[in-house]
Amino acid sequence: MNVRAAYSVPETRELLGGISQATFYQIVGSGELKTFLIGTRRMTSLAAIDAYIQSRESKPAPLGKSTRRGSRGKP
Repeated sequence: MNVRAAYSVPETRELLGGISQATFYQIVGSGELKTFLIGTRRMTSLAAIDAYIQSRESKPAPLGKSTRRGSRGKP
């Protein structure tokens, strides 16, 4: 993917690790990820994507929640 100033919803979802459309709009609705419209097309700036990633990197995982997939408490 070429580096550009703004990305469409599908491109932004892919840049964020292939998140679902529902997750994308949940993040946007919460105000964590800023977007803008060009006509009827929703776009996300590269700066907004970077800012969202930075904000997530600085937040620790909630206590008691495993960040590992597939862990079922087995030894």
